[in-house]
Amino acid sequence: MNVALRRPMTVDEFLAWECQQELRYEFDGWQPVEMNGSTYAHSVIATNVWRFLVDNLPQGWRVVSRDLQVRMGSRVRYPDVAATRARLQNQDRAIPDPVLLVEVLSNSTAIVDQTSKAAEYTAIDSLQHYLMLEQDSAEAVLLSRSDEGWIETTIVGLSLEIALPALGLSLPMLAAYKDVLPPSA
Repeated sequence: MNVALRRPMTVDEFLAWECQQELRYEFDGWQPVEMNGSTYAHSVIATNVWRFLVDNLPQGWRVVSRDLQVRMGSRVRYPDVAATRARLQNQDRAIPDPVLLVEVLSNSTAIVDQTSKAAEYTAIDSLQHYLMLEQDSAEAVLLSRSDEGWIETTIVGLSLEIALPALGLSLPMLAAYKDVLPPSA
């Protein structure tokens, strides 16, 4: 029996290939992974977090949405929101030295966001916070770097805030979920 063995794509091959695609793909270190469309809730939560960071971080911070990549060795991901102090040029396609990465969880991506991406993101030397936000409830999981390693904190309820000390601020859950969940949620 003759079986053709497929070899993994390299990250350089992926980056060259991706530039020619109409759709957006992530790269899992082996093959392209098509990015699914998002829901209204997903879009609004990501935009709310982006807006809050843009409005509240001091000068020198750059906040970007899901259109720029984060590259980690042989993997390429598109976080929903990222914050960095690194300088960005107009033609840049990747976010250098992210300090905060945010993913809004969905049924189709939650497992990858909570496992593979968590492992990939927390291996980034500059990263201090990885925030995962649920779509259908006011619930967030925050991974924060400490001297002892990564600390996981679960935040549940619109009246609470998500402490992001590396950014010098706290994100109110009410701000993240504005126009998605009723204030009584």
